[in-house]
Amino acid sequence: MDALLFHNPNAGSGDHSRKDMLAALSRAGFRATYCSTKGPDFKDMLKESADLVVVAGGDGTVRKVMTRIADRSIPMAIVPLGTANNVATSLGIVGDAWKHAEGWKAGRRQRFDIGLATGPWGERPFVEAVGCGIFAKAIGTKVDEDATREQKIQLGRDALLDILKKAPPLDVDIDIDGVRVEGDLLAVEGLNIGFIGSKLPFYPKANSGDRVFDVVCLRKDQRSAMLDWLTAPDGTVSPATAVHGRRLRIEYEGDTPLRIDDKLPDRPEKRAELFVEVHGKPIEILLPVEPPHAPDENETDQEQV
Repeated sequence: MDALLFHNPNAGSGDHSRKDMLAALSRAGFRATYCSTKGPDFKDMLKESADLVVVAGGDGTVRKVMTRIADRSIPMAIVPLGTANNVATSLGIVGDAWKHAEGWKAGRRQRFDIGLATGPWGERPFVEAVGCGIFAKAIGTKVDEDATREQKIQLGRDALLDILKKAPPLDVDIDIDGVRVEGDLLAVEGLNIGFIGSKLPFYPKANSGDRVFDVVCLRKDQRSAMLDWLTAPDGTVSPATAVHGRRLRIEYEGDTPLRIDDKLPDRPEKRAELFVEVHGKPIEILLPVEPPHAPDENETDQEQV
């Protein structure tokens, strides 16, 4: 079987050399063609055909390949090498993914929708989330490049906690499938995956392949509960509430913190509208043969409104 290996050589830390990755794929029975996502042949390689696409890198690398690959019918495997690895974690892909390579041929598959955000700046595909409020404002927070992966995640969470303490309600009008969302909101996130930001399990039940977005809203009266949750979020459920729908509309002011995945779009000069919907054919992600870790018995479902 032929595979295309897209690799970000700058992702994360540790040894993930071209030679070692190609050897791992060879042992698993794949004839792999290597491509650095930083190299000059990246755009051309996205147009090539194969039996499998392998993406080795962090969330940015996964998004870069997922949203640009020419043929979405080719199954894709993810090797998480970044800091947060929110896409992989949401899909249950954890640990040394190369150990799962031999099971990719007969592995389980999960459909993964590609979202499309349309605003005054044009159209932008995305894989993680589109949102406004505290998570958007936290993007770009400076962290020590020499810090460990765990330290970077904690620094990101600490920065979000500080932002949340003094965040004002958003000046936005929001509706999901034409139904308006009421209340003073501190954050609105149209999620395609369950983990966001600094590896936060914001809505772990999110289904990346159901053609529906999980729109998670954090209200002003939930600020205190959210602050408590951010101090120890792992293995617990956030206090935010979820609404589910196919089309999200956000009307916002130009100074509203807004994000598309980890990018901040250009700010409009006047009040504008943003539309979020599923775009085109989903991608099939190959999952580890072993099922993901089951939720702890103490975990509870989040409220749906």
